[in-house]
Amino acid sequence: MMCYRDMTFCGFNVHCAKGESCPRALTAEVWEEAEGLRIDICQFVDQPECFTEYGPGKYRVLSASERDSYGFHGSVCEDVVIEVREEDLPELDIWEDGWIGVDGILVSGELRGEGCDDVAEKVGDEVRFFEVKAVLIDD
Repeated sequence: MMCYRDMTFCGFNVHCAKGESCPRALTAEVWEEAEGLRIDICQFVDQPECFTEYGPGKYRVLSASERDSYGFHGSVCEDVVIEVREEDLPELDIWEDGWIGVDGILVSGELRGEGCDDVAEKVGDEVRFFEVKAVLIDD
């Protein structure tokens, strides 16, 4: 059977900490392209081995242009990395569309770039974010 891009796509990407950067993510664009070509999409039935739960680690906060592509307009704050610790997890909101909400909790991180005060405030050596979307990064 012929399928779109001759590969298996992952619909679990919205729940995966690495879903935003996954080349197999089953995105709206993939659906649109495949439908336009009238080609079936091969999908994982179960979570693949690469699936990564949200948890402690370093996350890169999406830039303004990346957030705009998700319909969230806001700050032009760039290159912000946050460290989510084990003790932060009970306060961490993980929404079905892949957003990590660290709204109101303190995490370690640096604020760089113009407009960062739209999404966060510096409190001592830590940062309190108001609403962000972030993706897990590998060290």
